[in-house]
Amino acid sequence: MENNQVRSSLVDDDQVIDLKEIFLYVCRKWRVLIILGLIGIVVGIVVGIGVGSLQSQPNAKKFELEELHLKEIEQYARYQQLYEEQADWEKESVLLNMDPYATYTGEIRYYLQLKETDNAVVFQLYSTILSVNEIYENLIAASGIDCTLRAMQQLVSLEYSVLNQQERLGLFGNRVLTVQVRISAIAPSLAAIQAMLDLIDAQVQETNRYVETGYGAILRERLATPCQKDSYNWRIANERKNSTDKLSEYGTKISTIGKELTENDKNYYGYVYDTEKEKTESLTWVKWALIVGVVFGMLGAGWYAVIYLLDGHVKNEDELLAYGLHPFAVVKGSEERKKPNALDRLLMPKYRYQSDDYLAEALDVLDAESIVICGDLGDADIANHAQSVAEASQKLHVAPQMVESAKTQAKAKQADGVVLFVHLWKTKRADLEQEIRICQKIGARVLGVAIIG
Repeated sequence: MENNQVRSSLVDDDQVIDLKEIFLYVCRKWRVLIILGLIGIVVGIVVGIGVGSLQSQPNAKKFELEELHLKEIEQYARYQQLYEEQADWEKESVLLNMDPYATYTGEIRYYLQLKETDNAVVFQLYSTILSVNEIYENLIAASGIDCTLRAMQQLVSLEYSVLNQQERLGLFGNRVLTVQVRISAIAPSLAAIQAMLDLIDAQVQETNRYVETGYGAILRERLATPCQKDSYNWRIANERKNSTDKLSEYGTKISTIGKELTENDKNYYGYVYDTEKEKTESLTWVKWALIVGVVFGMLGAGWYAVIYLLDGHVKNEDELLAYGLHPFAVVKGSEERKKPNALDRLLMPKYRYQSDDYLAEALDVLDAESIVICGDLGDADIANHAQSVAEASQKLHVAPQMVESAKTQAKAKQADGVVLFVHLWKTKRADLEQEIRICQKIGARVLGVAIIG
């Protein structure tokens, strides 16, 4: 009888942690993870509401309405709002954050002649060029400046002015006006300002053609000043000074009025006007719900990952190959016969299942006159499949595990070989190793395994 080539246990070098298998195993517990996440969200909402109520307690102080200085409170709130708006604008404004020594400016002037009676309409046509949000969105995209529409409006301008007028043409003729349309821009780079002027120039040129065709206006000259870097931009300096002066003025007013407010007034102000803080507190439960929900879900995933690592069952076909065991076939278990939903089908292990007849034929062609099929017959799937296979050939004999029955050991010793039935996720690795050791001890030849998926 040939010596067994199987190993009774795995050596350390063969013990590999398959992260993909762990991930798929955890994902197959998606129902439990979702339930844990929902529980975490509920707990987070409760915690968030509790934290929010504790944070909002200072604003819930009592105040006496008849003792309030409402005029001073309104002034204090107004200047507080002005201060915050100006501080936000300082952060938002591109102009206020530009370096006066590293700015580029440029302009284009257009000189037209038109009838005095058409002046109001033509003025309105040019004024609409920079009156829609779309032009500022295009300017932001063309210049590459990351800013808001309001901040871009501060960087470009279009001015329309009447320079002079001529006498009437004929007895009943209109006066002829000479008007100037001037576009200008300021930007932190030469490429940005050139792109901005080109875009606005295209819009003005289109309007020029329209007023020439529709109103008989005549474009006398287009004069473009080359874009250049300023040695020092006084407009930026003045805008910064004005903003600083405003913040200083508002801050002084807030400080002066605040000293006159009583504790009763401050409680009323916090209750009525501090809406931003109340808004933040009202969203506290959302933040906590998300945090606790994610934590619960991660704890559940971690728990299942630990279970996978500590689980002592045979989980996949690769583990059997690591023992040196040849799988003759993989047949379906009762759980596999159930129709899973789409997500479970996606996550479940992919096996090529064979039938009991296939397994019986695979064992029947072996060069052996007597083969013992043994496994845990307390497992209904193993018992049913083993019996079905044995009925297909007279040389196949079903027996319980050798660790449970001495008679099985005697049969295995007399037989030409042993086939072990393994049910994935139900057959313990320790039991399989014990079966292999017994076979090695009594000299029984282990031919391979039949797997139930």
